[in-house]
Amino acid sequence: MGCYSLPYCYLGADGAKVLVKSDRINSNTYKRLKETGNFLRKVMNLDFWENGKVFVLINKVRIFHALIRYFILNHGKWDHKYGYPINLEDMGGTNLAFSWIVLKGLRKFGYNIDDTNERAYLSVWAAIGENLGLPPTLLCFNPKECQVLDKLISKRQFRPSDEGKVLSKSLLNCYSEMAGSQLAGEFFMAQSRLLLGETYADWLDIPKTKFPISILNAFNKSNSFLSILYA
Repeated sequence: MGCYSLPYCYLGADGAKVLVKSDRINSNTYKRLKETGNFLRKVMNLDFWENGKVFVLINKVRIFHALIRYFILNHGKWDHKYGYPINLEDMGGTNLAFSWIVLKGLRKFGYNIDDTNERAYLSVWAAIGENLGLPPTLLCFNPKECQVLDKLISKRQFRPSDEGKVLSKSLLNCYSEMAGSQLAGEFFMAQSRLLLGETYADWLDIPKTKFPISILNAFNKSNSFLSILYA
């Protein structure tokens, strides 16, 4: 998630400007990551769906989006050439980041995901997206729909930007501080480059490290193999 999904969001140059304007990720990265992590744990918990609490959580996010949008439009000197802040396309891309991109990342790490679990996971995020205000045309329930939407959004929105680089640097610095080790920080950078690919990683100015791709692949695939053995 942190090495792939979040940097994937920062590739959207116009959307990255909104994130920087809100000044929450780049100035208080750790707190924002905790908030995102807590949200993810809860929406992936069946109990929260059965007791209805998940809809309270999602509506809080929707209200927060509205507040940020209002602030940027009225106090942030927003240039409309970058589109409407937190628009449906940006939200659709973010939903892909937390659904389809997660599955892609797991496969790159060597994990096997059967069709049933894959569609179930995508359906959960489609439900989350619908409750956040996404229209049916931006909801994806299968890999083919995800691939089409991913390609359309990336073609329109992905490009190098100063904001994307700032956000990526803040994210990776936070990981290094949390790990308390420069070597661990470089490991996260190497994983991001592996998952994103060289072009996207360069667009976000993610530094190259001393970790060879062969070592990363061996590490990731051995971990996925062990998880299967001990599942």
